[in-house]
Amino acid sequence: MKRSALLLLVGFVTLSSYAQKVDLDREYIKVKYTNLPSEPIADESFRTYAVTSNNRGVADKIKVYGFEKLAKEGTINVNIDIDRLIIDEVKIDKREKVNKDKDGKVTSTDRYYTPVVIYSTRGRYDIKNSQGKPLGYTLGSQKTYKGSEYNSYAKASNYYKNNSSSLKSKFQREFVSNSIYQINKKLNKLYGYEPYVYNELFWILDSKKNSDYDGHKKALADIKTMLGKVSHEVPLDEMQKELDPIVSYFESVVPKYTELKKKKHRKMRYASYYNIGRLYYHFDMPDKALEYANKVIENDYDKKDGKRLIKDVEALKKAFEINKVTTRHFPVVTVDNSGSSAAEEEVMEDEEPEAVAEDKYIETVFTNADGSTVEGKLKIKVMPDTDISALDFTKYYKNSVKVYTLTDDGEAKSKNYFAREKASFVANGATYEAVKFNANSDKESQGNVVSLDGAKFLFAKVLFKGKKLSLYKYKKEFVLKKTGDKKGQSTSSLAYSIGFKKKLAKLAADCPDVAALAKEGSFSNTEESLLAFVQEYADSCK
Repeated sequence: MKRSALLLLVGFVTLSSYAQKVDLDREYIKVKYTNLPSEPIADESFRTYAVTSNNRGVADKIKVYGFEKLAKEGTINVNIDIDRLIIDEVKIDKREKVNKDKDGKVTSTDRYYTPVVIYSTRGRYDIKNSQGKPLGYTLGSQKTYKGSEYNSYAKASNYYKNNSSSLKSKFQREFVSNSIYQINKKLNKLYGYEPYVYNELFWILDSKKNSDYDGHKKALADIKTMLGKVSHEVPLDEMQKELDPIVSYFESVVPKYTELKKKKHRKMRYASYYNIGRLYYHFDMPDKALEYANKVIENDYDKKDGKRLIKDVEALKKAFEINKVTTRHFPVVTVDNSGSSAAEEEVMEDEEPEAVAEDKYIETVFTNADGSTVEGKLKIKVMPDTDISALDFTKYYKNSVKVYTLTDDGEAKSKNYFAREKASFVANGATYEAVKFNANSDKESQGNVVSLDGAKFLFAKVLFKGKKLSLYKYKKEFVLKKTGDKKGQSTSSLAYSIGFKKKLAKLAADCPDVAALAKEGSFSNTEESLLAFVQEYADSCK
């Protein structure tokens, strides 16, 4: 009887593990390290460079991390020539719009005219390394600028005539700024020790009824805390004691999911192997990372992630070998002793160069109202030095999101998805949910809050998602929404502006203790304080 009972218990546990739902969520966590150069100068005493240029300001903005910048001669010497731009052609493009009646008969033709400027930028920079071969690179290209559309040829033609000088200056500034970015990127890739920050992907269980849900969530919190302490310049030795328990936890999950053919089991093993491999990679332990990359492949759930990790590990080991180091975390000293040599060079433009925005692509998952999902990328135009991990996407996407994907044939395509009830998207580890409310951020005038006539669905960043009350952020305003309500409430609205305490207390009316705190003025209209309010409400009114 005892044996039968034991077998029954084992069978029950096994069936129970089969039945547990396994949904894995992407979690992005910021990681920091120093990029290692491909052509390092081993002797630190030779890590010096000098820059000359025929354009004021360019030499001052060239920076090689981990090096000393000198006024004249260094181990590395860079000479930059920026030529004046050339206007190749100015023309007027014509567009016609034919208007027809309901019978298809042409009733009129509208004509529109657009000024078009085709111009060329040219330049060159040469790198002379006393310890290696000289290198030369060209700068510039031919570009086309299109102005606004006009309803008359004369207006379009006069646009360029009246603005030719400012347009030329604009084109030249953009070229100079982009050239500075390209040169810095190349120099640091070859020689520099540039600090680097990006969001790493981890897979965390998001099935609340699964017995490992709480363990995965705790591991996520521990990873965030641990990686939050990591710096480019501080060795990782002291962090090992925080890494080991996290690795041990994910290892302990694997024996619970032993079935080779069960997809749910393979997903759980995959999450453990992948997360451990990525942690070892970021802790500069390539051999251990390689071990788990192979486990990801052998597990046969998502082989490409294992192959991608192997590629990253091989590149890291090669960088270690070339640089004769075993870590990407060490002090980097960057010194500028060049004085103002660039100011003595020939001045070609009076204006200081301006940075040029460029396209960046961020991974996203869009969830439709019916629960179906679309994986792809968002395109954001930002300045080259922008930390994309800290972007607030409500500044870019209001009531629609354009998601870029690849077809089966490898062709790029895009589609707009609109903010509707229950629609959302995830980017950079944050969730943006469609919330219906009266937005004030889009209609502010000289600091005066304007009340809108109607509410509409807009994508707002989820700051706190509670069972009964949630907090969102849209641009600079905060939105509170109770579960079941059709609309959220913006704390930038006129009602909240003149009666914040009263409105907050009314929102928490079903929880007298929290409502009393709100009436006393315990909460203010800031992100930190509103988070404290919704957390207090969630804890007290379950």
